[in-house]
Amino acid sequence: SIVALLFSIALLVINAIVFRDIKLETLLFVSLSFISFAALMSVIGNWFSISFPRRMQFGKRLNVSGVAGLLLIPAILLLTIPPLSATVAGYYMESLLVEYGVLAVCAAVSIGLYFVLINFQGRSLQRREIDILEVVKEPMD
Repeated sequence: SIVALLFSIALLVINAIVFRDIKLETLLFVSLSFISFAALMSVIGNWFSISFPRRMQFGKRLNVSGVAGLLLIPAILLLTIPPLSATVAGYYMESLLVEYGVLAVCAAVSIGLYFVLINFQGRSLQRREIDILEVVKEPMD
């Protein structure tokens, strides 16, 4: 959720720099974007953790596997879809109500997707638990 918060803050900063305004509407847009970001990042993060487990060591740099690193690019691009689609819809319809409505629907869909996929991801974790534990356990000296 911290990364989702950082995405939302970046969206707020870009808006402040480009349009020079921070109003209640902007904060609502960022809040709805945060909901989408948090839900989607949870699903994506769970999938990466289950599919590509890595042992982490405090203070050591972690090299990401090629497949996982390559899949991060579309995952990050996926996060831009809710605010971008809401902005485009609002621009073409020339309505802030449409913009916030589309973003609210995207947030609701993101939350729904999270609740649908969390059970599937839990079962997937349960099936792969032994393999994941083998990867992340401390090496025996």
